[in-house]
Amino acid sequence: MGYMRSYIIFTLLFFLIGCKQEFDDLSLDLRYDQVINKQYESTQILKIHGVTMDRNYENKIDHYTVTKPPGIDGPEVLTVSSLRKGTVFKIKKVLQCNNCFLSSPVIMEVDILSKKFNLEGPFFLYGLTIKDKNKKSTMDAKYLKIIEELEELGSEELGSDWN
Repeated sequence: MGYMRSYIIFTLLFFLIGCKQEFDDLSLDLRYDQVINKQYESTQILKIHGVTMDRNYENKIDHYTVTKPPGIDGPEVLTVSSLRKGTVFKIKKVLQCNNCFLSSPVIMEVDILSKKFNLEGPFFLYGLTIKDKNKKSTMDAKYLKIIEELEELGSEELGSDWN
């Protein structure tokens, strides 16, 4: 767990110091077909970070990252908050850096589906995937569970507000 957090922090810091990351869209790759366009509900509190990509760390958030606690830190992180258990995500894209010095973890671009959630993305899930026995990626069941049909949920269950 500490290794993954260190890896994510190192990757983010290297990206901010070195160059502008460019991503390959892996959404059509068969390794990710079981997660793309699926909806997941958080089973634990997750951290959300407002991140700037400005080299001078301007007070402008370019995207948000969602991670396991304790999350990430650094000068590029402008805000940190928590997403409550029950927050609903829809996986839009699967991305991987194509110009990083070291290999990049796979990240998921998501929509956060909650009537009370009022931030504008983009939103990325970091460090919340695992590989199954067939080497396919899936979401870490410790933190996210799949929702078969979103329509079955009541409006109160459509994801929690953040604090």
